[in-house]
Amino acid sequence: MKTIVNQIVKVALISSMGILAMSCTKQDSETGMYGSVLSVENDGVSSVNMNNLKSLLLDTSTATTTEIANIKVARDEEKLAHDVYVVMNETWNNQVFQRISMSEARHYNALNALLVSVGVSDTTALAAGEFSNPTIKVLYDSLVLKGKTSLNDAFSIGATIEELDIKDLTSFLNATTNANIDLVYSNLTRGSRNHLRAYVRQLSNAGVSYAPIYLSSSDYTAIITSPVEKGNQYKMGNGKGKGNGKGKGNGNKGNGQGQGNGSGQGDGSCNQ
Repeated sequence: MKTIVNQIVKVALISSMGILAMSCTKQDSETGMYGSVLSVENDGVSSVNMNNLKSLLLDTSTATTTEIANIKVARDEEKLAHDVYVVMNETWNNQVFQRISMSEARHYNALNALLVSVGVSDTTALAAGEFSNPTIKVLYDSLVLKGKTSLNDAFSIGATIEELDIKDLTSFLNATTNANIDLVYSNLTRGSRNHLRAYVRQLSNAGVSYAPIYLSSSDYTAIITSPVEKGNQYKMGNGKGKGNGKGKGNGNKGNGQGQGNGSGQGDGSCNQ
C-alpha cells in the first residue's frame, strides 16, 4: 500500500511541475495576460499587434517638437515601404511583397497610434504614392522605377528601404527618453531587421549579393548573420497608468526591450 501511495504522490508532483512549466504559455494564450507587440512568422515577416500595442501605450506620455517630427518621418518611411511593396507585388506577383506590404500597413498604423498617444491628431492617410515629405516622394518614384526592371532589383530595393528604416529608427530611438516612442521604435526596428533578412535571403537564393547603402558593413553583417528576432512578451493592460520604466534593445540583435508600468517591468519572466 505504501508503494502505491508513493507512486501516486510522485505522479502528482510530476503533473504539478508540468502545469507550472506550461503556466507562462497558458497565461499568454488563454488569459491574454502576456502578449507580443510584434508577431513574427518563421520566415521573418513581422506585423504589429495593434490591440496589444494600444494596451501598453501610456496615456500620460508627452513628446517634444523634435520627437513628433521624427515620428512623422518614420511614418512616411513605413508608408514608403508599404506603397512600394504593393507596386512590386502587382508587378511580379510575389508573395514576399504581398505579405510584407501588409505588415508595413500595420507599422504605419502603429506610428499613427503613437502620434495619438502623445496628443497629435495628424493621422489622415494620403493616397498611394503620395507623401508629406517631398524627399520621400522622390525616393518612392526612383525605387519603383528600379524595382520594375527585374525581380532581383525589386528584392534589392526592398532591402534598401528596410536599411533606411533601421538607420532612421535607430537614430530616433537613441534621441528619445519617451516610453511610448521607445516601445514602438524598438519593435519596428526589430521588424525592419527581420524584413531586411527576408529580402537578402531572396537575393542570396538567386545568387545575387547585396551591398548595404544606409548601414555600415559591420552593422549590416551583424544583422544578416543573426537569426530572425521574435517579439518580446509584455504584461498586457498596464500601459494605461503612470509607469515610467523602459529598457532599450541590445544592439543589432535587439534583445530585451521592455515597457515600464505601474506594477513593474512589462515583460516579466515570459520573455522570448
